[in-house]
Amino acid sequence: MRYLLYVLAGLILVIIVAVAGLILFVDPNAYRDDIARVVEEKTGRTLTIEGELHLSVFPWLGIQTGPLALANPPGFGDEPMLRVEGAEIRVRLLPLLHKRVELDRIVLAAPRIHLVKDARGRGNWEFSTGENQPPAPAEKSARPQPLPALVIGGLTIKDGEIFWEDRQGGKKIQLAHVNLDLGDFEFGRPADLALGFVLTLPQAHLKETLALETRLTVSADLQRFELARLEVHSHTEGESLPGKQLRAELTAAAITADLTRQTLEARDLLLSAAKAQLRGELKGDAIVDAPKFQGSFQLEAPLKETLTALAIAVTPADPNAMQQLQLAFKLQADRQNMAIDAFQAKLDDTTIGGWLKVTNFARPSVRFDFKADALDADRYLPKPAPDEAAGKTAAAPKAAQEKPLPLAALAAQRVDGVVRIDRLKVQRLQMQNVRLKLKGDHGITTLTPSLQLYQGRYQGRMQINARGKTPHLTLTSQLERVKIGDLLQDYLAKQPPLIGTAALNLDLQADGQTATDLKQSLDGRIALQVQDGRLANIELLQMLEQGLAWWQARGESPQVAETLQQLDFVTLDFLANVDDGIIQTERLLIDNPKLKITGTGTVDLVREWLDYRIRALHTSGNRKPGSKLGKIARNLPIIVRIEGPLAKPKYRLDLVQMAQEKFQEKIQKTKTKLERKLGEKLEKKLGPGAGQLLKGLFGP
Repeated sequence: MRYLLYVLAGLILVIIVAVAGLILFVDPNAYRDDIARVVEEKTGRTLTIEGELHLSVFPWLGIQTGPLALANPPGFGDEPMLRVEGAEIRVRLLPLLHKRVELDRIVLAAPRIHLVKDARGRGNWEFSTGENQPPAPAEKSARPQPLPALVIGGLTIKDGEIFWEDRQGGKKIQLAHVNLDLGDFEFGRPADLALGFVLTLPQAHLKETLALETRLTVSADLQRFELARLEVHSHTEGESLPGKQLRAELTAAAITADLTRQTLEARDLLLSAAKAQLRGELKGDAIVDAPKFQGSFQLEAPLKETLTALAIAVTPADPNAMQQLQLAFKLQADRQNMAIDAFQAKLDDTTIGGWLKVTNFARPSVRFDFKADALDADRYLPKPAPDEAAGKTAAAPKAAQEKPLPLAALAAQRVDGVVRIDRLKVQRLQMQNVRLKLKGDHGITTLTPSLQLYQGRYQGRMQINARGKTPHLTLTSQLERVKIGDLLQDYLAKQPPLIGTAALNLDLQADGQTATDLKQSLDGRIALQVQDGRLANIELLQMLEQGLAWWQARGESPQVAETLQQLDFVTLDFLANVDDGIIQTERLLIDNPKLKITGTGTVDLVREWLDYRIRALHTSGNRKPGSKLGKIARNLPIIVRIEGPLAKPKYRLDLVQMAQEKFQEKIQKTKTKLERKLGEKLEKKLGPGAGQLLKGLFGP
């Protein structure tokens, strides 16, 4: 034993002498050129060591450097690929004898990494070893071998920068002010980690400041990673963001990735942004070979406050609307597909359920089915402007270049879905059993709505065909057995101008990229019938009264102080052609037992201009004594001109036309009698046939 102690003491003395010799007689700066030469042989790059090298040996074998720079390969510019203002790394000597690596805190000062992919797709990180033969590929192991035992006293990166430039794709990404602080680290044990950086995306004009804190655990075989008590704080700025900025926070109890089992698990996720909170759990399988994820999530948001925080102006008509939004759904996704199942949402008093599936992200195909119990859309529509609320028409804005409608983009979608609403209120109109079917593929999208309203039903079909150069729209609609008076009263919020049971048929088509193009090219047919109705258009009825008074002032009938408030009719029949945005009336007939009303004219949808002529004529039938209608003489027409903007046309009596029609028969009789007398005189003087020369002398 004594001899053994002597041997050990001798070995320790030798080590002490060797270490002292290294410190006293070895200058690492003498080997700077050799270090640079070896690096260039192995990498094909020039290593520049600008500062002094300082060596420490016992109990730590370490080196401290000044500025270092690793050059780019030819063709990538003069800026170095890697530059570090200073580095310090030390390893404890004695544990190395037991294949255990114990490092002191590693410090990198202001590292700058510039990664570039050139126009030919080469990366400046691809190193040339200078050897002719590539090394033989290592045999793959069934399981990654664990690394030697490693203990690090910490890792510090101060004010680093990573710059990525894709000259082939024209993209740039910059990570600036990278600061990392890793506490005492050992494989299999948690270590405190703090990371912060500023991410800049020049093409998207976005800048994000991110700070992360967590407890990091890494297995010795580098196959299992866990982030516990994760906290991420993000502040994003950019012109494309609502309000030009967005703050968000993400926390998680734990996020674990096992590369051997190819699993991922995230527990107690909480994402907070714009006063909204999204909670959830997420699991992943086959995350290396064929990732598949599934999870469940819940969202809660004070919707109005959230939209305001996102700088989205909302002024709903109902100040109590948009108070609370709650969502719950399950998510499944892989590289090509996504599905949202068990979707449940509650917005104020409305409950929504359904599902959504997206397949083939490269060329998405969307399928969905959603159902709501009751929705009062008027609560969420903007408040009407004061002029609109008072029934006044606001001044039209100055003309600006019209933006194309996204018709081609809509038609290009592959979609097949349905939305159902038990009860719906829009623009004060009450609807039930609403069903909106949407189907699109190969450049054609079709919307098929159906619903019940005011004791009747509506069925329609709108199609966008964007296979050609210009999108083509078709619209067909059928309205059956609808109480038009109740509908108009709710829509106008006043006494309706028309009452009865209505049927409407539309068959229209148009081509164009903008709303004006569609109006200018609109063609088709319009047919409206109203049975057992009542006309209560005050402006028109007032004109009929004035026309009656005009005739009475020239006839024998006395004035009757009766006001014509409404006009009952058996049938209202309207039929029109639409040609290039102009509705041309083919037939307008209102059949009253005592009064027959017809109309002709046009509605210019492009100019939003109305030009109409209404003609009222008394027909045979029982006359109620003392009634104004009963006092209208037969064949005395009342003609009303309606002309002006669609929003507020003007009504006036066409007295000239009324007089012409009244005396047309008398004028014709007088003309015929005069022609006969003159013809007889000419034939006496000039002979038979001379009277024919006067035909047409006084007009047709």
